[in-house]
Amino acid sequence: MSVATFPIISGEEYLEREIRAATQNDLYRAECFAKPGAGRTHDRIGTQIQFLIEQHLVGKSCEVFGPNVRVLSLSDGLSTYPDLTVVCDPPQFTDQPVDTITNPTLLVEIVSPSTENWDRGHKAYLYRSIPSVREFLMVAQDCYEVEVYRPQSKGTWVIIPARGLDASIEVTSIGLTVSLLEIYKRVISAAESEQPSHG
Repeated sequence: MSVATFPIISGEEYLEREIRAATQNDLYRAECFAKPGAGRTHDRIGTQIQFLIEQHLVGKSCEVFGPNVRVLSLSDGLSTYPDLTVVCDPPQFTDQPVDTITNPTLLVEIVSPSTENWDRGHKAYLYRSIPSVREFLMVAQDCYEVEVYRPQSKGTWVIIPARGLDASIEVTSIGLTVSLLEIYKRVISAAESEQPSHG
């Protein structure tokens, strides 16, 4: 997680800053943190996952939101931008521009080496405090690995890892089973096309 870019601020001031900001910032414990820019690998994974989920949800009541929509955890005040948010109940928003959701069903984070400790550590802990969340995914971008976080009984959570292109994950919150080969398809295709030619 990067160093705070703004000192202690209120939630209202944070939203006003975000409307004008050129980059996205997370808010936690009244401090604003700049999110690192996404690279090509990150974008390729995000685009493919959004495509797979939207294709699966055609005709269903769930709605998919991309990385420009914030999620607010009301219990601890975290405002953040997941790479993908799925809402299966009527979306509940907190602000007039209606871009801050409080009732996500499924969250997806694409984890980079620079954000891994924050994403897999405290951020994952904070996601577990959102009552509506039935699942969230941590998708690595420097290897073929996806972790599924799923709530169990009595407030406990299980982490289900999947590694390698032969593996699959089951996203029970939306009834989707998908292989890692499909998730990383655009990354693999780009790597093959960027191979130097010989001869």
